[in-house]
Amino acid sequence: MVFFLGIEDLLNLKNVERIKKELKVCFPSIDTILDGLSPREEWDEFCDMTNCTDIFCCLERQTFEGILNCFTESVGTVFGSLRINSKVAAATSNWWTLDSVELLQIHLLLANEKNSTGIDIPIYLPVRSPKTPFRLVYWKLTQHADICLLCGPTPSLAELEKEVKRFWRTAFALLKSAESCYPANIPQDVVLDKNVLSYLVINTEKRRSLSSLSPHMGDDHSHLTPLRKRDILRTFYKTVVGTMICLPGPNDSHDSQEVFMNFEYYSLHALVSEVYLILTLYPSGLHNYYLRSITKSTLKTLTNEKTFKWT
Repeated sequence: MVFFLGIEDLLNLKNVERIKKELKVCFPSIDTILDGLSPREEWDEFCDMTNCTDIFCCLERQTFEGILNCFTESVGTVFGSLRINSKVAAATSNWWTLDSVELLQIHLLLANEKNSTGIDIPIYLPVRSPKTPFRLVYWKLTQHADICLLCGPTPSLAELEKEVKRFWRTAFALLKSAESCYPANIPQDVVLDKNVLSYLVINTEKRRSLSSLSPHMGDDHSHLTPLRKRDILRTFYKTVVGTMICLPGPNDSHDSQEVFMNFEYYSLHALVSEVYLILTLYPSGLHNYYLRSITKSTLKTLTNEKTFKWT
């Protein structure tokens, strides 16, 4: 409610009926949060459950960050991100200073605007700016890529459109190349063990996550569709986190913690190592010591700083 109306309107309820009407703008985001119990079919993110930003890894990231920094500077803001398939592919350094709750609220709002080519609406940041609104500007670059800005009253939407075209029209080929990393969400030259059917890696220190429901081209496990894999990982996370294993914190000893679950058609392994939690889905019939070896290798690959800058 603070995100849409600001803290002052909520504390000074002089006109309850007006507030009731204005609160209707919150309903889509509330519905999306409640949908987390049974997400809609196209939902392949985990941020609503983990409170971590979903990341998209591509080789073009550094180039995108350079364009994004120049673009945001030209329009007078320090808050900007480029998203591919609703996952953050590049962002300004100040974007990551926003509270994880604020980043989640922005994502939930944009999740209900997928069919829009652009939006320009006032929002309040519950932690950073609960009294003074920012403009949330969202602009679709391609079918699967968009940019998101937080800015002040200027520039106008028309001026922003000119700057979008000026900075991003030469990047369309790069955007198309980056989009080809989906649904693995990692560069195509990064190969994971064929037994990894899906994964979720969380950096608990930076509140970011990397995941894929189809990490290999031409997955042939027909009995486990991407939708089914998503539901399995979400259930696994809710079952083990906070009960069987704890997320790593600043005072932890960083000792590894792990959980195995084996079923008729699949196996699951959760591993905590340093600041990371990784959940991995495997086919059934593999020994736990083999699962442990693959999980550790997968985590090492996906958190390699030379290839993956999301960590």
